[in-house]
Amino acid sequence: MKMNRTFKWMLMTALVVGLGMNVTSCKDDDNKDENNEQIDTSDPYDKTTEAGIACFNLLSQLSVVGDSLPNDWKTHKFKAVDGRVLDESQPFVRTIAVDDMEGALQYYNDLTNGVLSSAKADTWTMDNVGTLTFTPLGQSYCYATIDVNVKQLPDLTQLRLVPIAAFPENAAFEGDPWYRLGDVIRDKEGCYWICVKPCYQPTGKDQSWWVSFNITDACMKVKTDPGLMKQNTPYNLGNKKLANGYAVQLLSVLSRTAEFEQKIGNQNFGSKGMGFAGLPADAMPSSNIPKISASWDQKDIWNKVKPKNMSVSDFKNYFRSNISMIYNSAHIEKNNPQLKIDLSLFSTSSDFYRTGQQNETAIMNMQSESFDVSTYANMGTGNASAIGGKALVMRWKDGKGLSPNADNYESQSPTKPIEGTTDIYRFNATN
Repeated sequence: MKMNRTFKWMLMTALVVGLGMNVTSCKDDDNKDENNEQIDTSDPYDKTTEAGIACFNLLSQLSVVGDSLPNDWKTHKFKAVDGRVLDESQPFVRTIAVDDMEGALQYYNDLTNGVLSSAKADTWTMDNVGTLTFTPLGQSYCYATIDVNVKQLPDLTQLRLVPIAAFPENAAFEGDPWYRLGDVIRDKEGCYWICVKPCYQPTGKDQSWWVSFNITDACMKVKTDPGLMKQNTPYNLGNKKLANGYAVQLLSVLSRTAEFEQKIGNQNFGSKGMGFAGLPADAMPSSNIPKISASWDQKDIWNKVKPKNMSVSDFKNYFRSNISMIYNSAHIEKNNPQLKIDLSLFSTSSDFYRTGQQNETAIMNMQSESFDVSTYANMGTGNASAIGGKALVMRWKDGKGLSPNADNYESQSPTKPIEGTTDIYRFNATN
């Protein structure tokens, strides 16, 4: 009788222990995804996943998304705002003017963070986002189309990339643009932004492009997986490679204006016979550069736009020599503890200013290295051996993205200040 009670006690104990182990196992399974990977509890809404970063990058160029995705970004509906609806019978088709087929290809690569090097059909797909399909046409009236099937953009089905000459005259805005190349504004967060491509009425370009070297917490991702070194890396920087090239071009010239005047003077300046920022030469004559430079010095603009705690002389020296710019989001390879950072390299060109953009990827072993991008975002000094030289972090936004009021975008005009920002320097206002 006694042994029977003992046996029953042992059996019940085994069942309880077994059940407890099973419950624990289920809880452990709940903390892993279908690939047996640890879920990042610091990112419960998947904003810093590959899909989240890709979605932000795409929306930052086609819509108004702010500094980060909303928590419900997988189902949130955004309004497409880039380009123009030219045919009211096709309200979900928008037209965008580009310089040539190369410009059409670059536009697609910027949206997808891709490296498509030749004008051929291509489809980009991302889970929780959708697909983009690039189709080169090579016609005089349309270089290419991008078919859009993105669930966050239900009101956009196609982008038509057309020559500037094919853009109808009535698509251009009326009046003179408020901002010019080299103008500086401050946003509601206190960050300074430099205009690197202004609006231009004759070609219907009604969105200005801006860059900033002020990096906010919203653009910093801390990765602290068990067993790995803490990584502080950039994301949500905006992915407009051509804008980064224009920024390097402008700051390279402004950092050594006397040398520029001596070597260039009033010659045509820029790639493909165009002027600054890819605009016609008369849109921004090179003779304006000394005036902008003098105003920047007088109004202490260099001191405002530089990275925090970095000297003006060090900042200028970046643009007087070969430099590396971090322009894209860092990410972790699945099942491989390596941190990858996409870079854009700029070197000396025959046109005097710094161009020669080349894409590379730096890879760091997260088990043995600790990388804190704020060292470069805030100090801008030192050598990043894993990156291959000095680096600066640069954010990009267009005019609509700088406005805190996305709902009021349609009423904003290129001829007026960007709502919610403060003018710090404006070329037109001083002449």
